[in-house]
Amino acid sequence: MNTNLHIEAIGTKEVAIARQLRMGSYSLDLLLKNNSSLEFLTDAKRYIVLLRDPIKRFKSGYYHEVYVHRLKNTNLRRFFNNPPTWSLTKSKDPFYKEFINVMIELHQSISTLIESQLIFDKYFNINSWVISEDQKISYSLEALSEYNNVYFTDLKNLSNPKFLNYLNWSKVNEIPFPELNKTKDYFWDFIDLFWKEYKQGKITDKKLINPLDFYKDFIDKEQTIVSNIVKKHKNWLEF
Repeated sequence: MNTNLHIEAIGTKEVAIARQLRMGSYSLDLLLKNNSSLEFLTDAKRYIVLLRDPIKRFKSGYYHEVYVHRLKNTNLRRFFNNPPTWSLTKSKDPFYKEFINVMIELHQSISTLIESQLIFDKYFNINSWVISEDQKISYSLEALSEYNNVYFTDLKNLSNPKFLNYLNWSKVNEIPFPELNKTKDYFWDFIDLFWKEYKQGKITDKKLINPLDFYKDFIDKEQTIVSNIVKKHKNWLEF
């Protein structure tokens, strides 16, 4: 395929890293802010697309929607420092009831968006691994893998000195890779218990959709594509 690809990226005209939420975007934005030799562009000669396990990417989006945007600045944040009790619905702790109510309200909204196909692109990035120049075109991994000027590497290589040497960006000595909004220790224990008791009919009789279940087939397909790129693609970069 030709190299006429225009996507949001940070770097130089010669080589730039594609920018996308849940894929090191905070690190790239910080890098751009602190390095005048780099620029935000959509017409690089060579693009680096960062990859990670699709389930980790998807769960990161779910975590940000549930915890970072809804629970972090409330009293409920104390929940996740300790494991949950054996039942959310039978606990006498009023915080448990509040947590259940917030989860029901949030997932009613999520369920409506999913059913109307207004999918959470902002956090889950269902259809695209990069952001197009006009933010309207979706590029799947399969589509990106057909471009001769698109290269792939693991997200964790952002902090690898060998990757920085490959980029050959002048005046850039490191790429910041802070653990921003690190997942709370017991967040997934609470989420798993919530959905377990929901399926048992203990939470509510309202219809709620668990995005991780709803998109399982899609996530599995994406995992197969990622694995094939890592194993077989001529433009996979290993450091």
